[in-house]
Amino acid sequence: MYKIVLITTLFCFSGISQAGVRKNVTDNELVTINLSNKDPNVISVSNDRIERFSAVKGAVISHLDAKQGVLTLKPSNAVSNEPFSVMIFTEAGKRYTVLIVPMAIPSQD
Repeated sequence: MYKIVLITTLFCFSGISQAGVRKNVTDNELVTINLSNKDPNVISVSNDRIERFSAVKGAVISHLDAKQGVLTLKPSNAVSNEPFSVMIFTEAGKRYTVLIVPMAIPSQD
């Protein structure tokens, strides 16, 4: 069993604060998470690295750090209040479907 670790950082003028959520998932499992629709959200997989991901074009503003295997994303304005899915593929050959529910909350990790 692997863990998807959702790491998000809320950048404030006075410093950096963090909030966190950890979900235990198995290969090919669907997991639902609440994400900030205001701040960047970071998703990682413990003991593995995200190799690639797939989302509906225009659903997210994203960056995949290939070296760290970490995905940073934020729902785009077009879907900022509507749930959508992201498929995550890891170097170890695992696949996870993440149902993202955008919410007006601080970033999650």
